[in-house]
Amino acid sequence: MTLWRSTMLLACFLRLAGAARAAEGWKVPAVNKKLPNGLVVVLSEDRSAPTFGLCISYRIGFRLEPSGHTGFARLFEHMMFEGAPDAPKGAFDRVVEGSGYDNADTRYDFTEYVDSAPVSALEPVLWLEADRLKTLDLTPDHLDN
Repeated sequence: MTLWRSTMLLACFLRLAGAARAAEGWKVPAVNKKLPNGLVVVLSEDRSAPTFGLCISYRIGFRLEPSGHTGFARLFEHMMFEGAPDAPKGAFDRVVEGSGYDNADTRYDFTEYVDSAPVSALEPVLWLEADRLKTLDLTPDHLDN
């Protein structure tokens, strides 16, 4: 790493640390609600931009996989992007294309799916998330891919 890059990183860190100290006592506005089906919803509203951010987190990660038989959580994470009978592969990309973002990752304790797009895409994205969880298409072609 060059000296200039190191200096810039240090300056950014110090600036962020100062901003964090200035914001002490500020809390992110959030409302938690547990639905009858056990789903926990956390809502934090910020109307400064006409966009939404969605993170769906499942308490399944690679810590639950037996030794010598790992990779299943990651496999299913990738399978969630292969489509479902009502929303084939690429449906997410078409909904958020050009102005949004969708991705996922698997960690030790959880797997998360992250979406961000204009508010007009919120309802279709929620439907797509529910659809792929409900009717994930685990065909041999998708597994081979």
